[in-house]
Amino acid sequence: MRKIVATLFIIAMVSFAFSAQYVIDIKPDTIPDSDITWTAAYGNVSFPSGNKGRVVNVQGEDTGKFKLEIDVKGLGLNPKPHFYGEVLNPETVPVTVWVVRDDNGNSPAIEATKVTECFSKANWAFEQVAMTYEIVGSINYTNRSDWLNIVGTNSIYSQTREMFRLPKNGDRGLRLIFINTVSNVITTANGSMISTSVVGISGMRGIAMATKARSFSLISVAHEFGHACGLRDIYVRNSRTALMVTGPITEARVPWDWGGGYYPADVTQSNLIQRLLMYGESLEGKGDIPTGRVYGLWYEVINGSRVWHLNEANGAPVGVEDLDRNPNHL
Repeated sequence: MRKIVATLFIIAMVSFAFSAQYVIDIKPDTIPDSDITWTAAYGNVSFPSGNKGRVVNVQGEDTGKFKLEIDVKGLGLNPKPHFYGEVLNPETVPVTVWVVRDDNGNSPAIEATKVTECFSKANWAFEQVAMTYEIVGSINYTNRSDWLNIVGTNSIYSQTREMFRLPKNGDRGLRLIFINTVSNVITTANGSMISTSVVGISGMRGIAMATKARSFSLISVAHEFGHACGLRDIYVRNSRTALMVTGPITEARVPWDWGGGYYPADVTQSNLIQRLLMYGESLEGKGDIPTGRVYGLWYEVINGSRVWHLNEANGAPVGVEDLDRNPNHL
């Protein structure tokens, strides 16, 4: 009887589509792929390329939820590592794009090629939930120097009221506007006032992206699309509150993405949060969309004030459970 010591790491953020690739990292590498078997505990999915190995292709045969389980010969795993997923019909979201230039029609906030790159990154992230963002018609331009750099107080930006009335190229979908910078003067937890640079503003009528912000990156647009779909920011810490995320990943903290608990011992809840698309700080490597809510620091605005939450029973709405796959700006 052989003795095997293995560390399993489940990729916590699951892909949702008619066809997807699933990965599990099993150590040591000497465990052969032939000893790793995937099965569907329930749901209408199949394994067109076989159900053995660290990487498998999963094909959706019909829409609906499913659960995948993984067994490793000789390990007697209990519980078995598992993924929850759902086969979804693909959705395409039309997006009207506006680029602000100065009053003379010069110095656009972003070049057209960069816009294309931002959409490619967004579609990479939202492939997990069978969504595609598509520019409707041509990129639009408006010559407004007063819109290139806007300033707000406690996240209220008066200039966006007019900006977000720019017409859409169609009746449905999103309105995305590229400008240079956004500054926000905020009140911190101790009552002091500080000015911060903001990458994106998302509201009921549109999204404004600050392309000259130091922390702007290709994933920034995808993050704001997440807000348009109803998802919230999630943080490890924030200057506006003394609350802070500490400690390990537990089932209570990621109930729909626990997968049996096969996370490396040195991966904390803070590490996991920083992988999420809706992580509230700029980080190019983020992009995961979990199945359900995740324990972390988040807020909602109630009667004009931010109310902060850090409670295992009230996780941040950052996953498919709270995702609107047909977002629309007024």
